[in-house]
Amino acid sequence: MARTYIDGLMDEAEYYRQKRLLELESLVIPEVQAAEEAGKLLLDMPRLWALANETERRQLLIGMLDAVYLDTRHNQVVMTLPR
Repeated sequence: MARTYIDGLMDEAEYYRQKRLLELESLVIPEVQAAEEAGKLLLDMPRLWALANETERRQLLIGMLDAVYLDTRHNQVVMTLPR
């Protein structure tokens, strides 16, 4: 594109318009990228859980849950609050 501008085949306004479009296309939106990574981790969770030791499992749960409510009379998880 720069060569086209230098060679006079594109005016300055069009060059800068095209340049801005290319810059916008190359932007990575962190929120989207973080959400995609989180989704990949969730899809891989069964494998990660199977390979994890007790400490690593605890860390996985801490990263995923804000709270876990237990019914101690029946030894059951009643509700979880995700992060």
